[in-house]
Amino acid sequence: MSAVIGYQRKNKTLDCSGTLLQSDGTAFNIATGDRLLVKIGRKGSAPVLSLDSDTPTDNGSDVTITVGSNAYSFRVVEADANDLDLEIYDLELVVVDASEASGERTKFAQDGEFIILGTMTG
Repeated sequence: MSAVIGYQRKNKTLDCSGTLLQSDGTAFNIATGDRLLVKIGRKGSAPVLSLDSDTPTDNGSDVTITVGSNAYSFRVVEADANDLDLEIYDLELVVVDASEASGERTKFAQDGEFIILGTMTG
């Protein structure tokens, strides 16, 4: 499992991309109907920002996945970033696998850090 790190500055939009890996290091290939959730927050608590490849946030932050590959990208727009405090958050990528039975569909993919940095201009 590899770490995902996103650096976000207040008053800026962040674009992040990568590849999804399974726990054994092999590619997790996205199939039709799969979803990717990006959760930013603290372990043991509800996320402070949750992104879903099915639906963008009200402000337009979104997740894009490519069927037939393990590529993903996500965008956190300025309006969503400005709602977050300046600190280091936990970041999780979770695949909702459409081919699995309903009780086993959620698969933890990768984790890392999402860091909100200040700017010198405020």
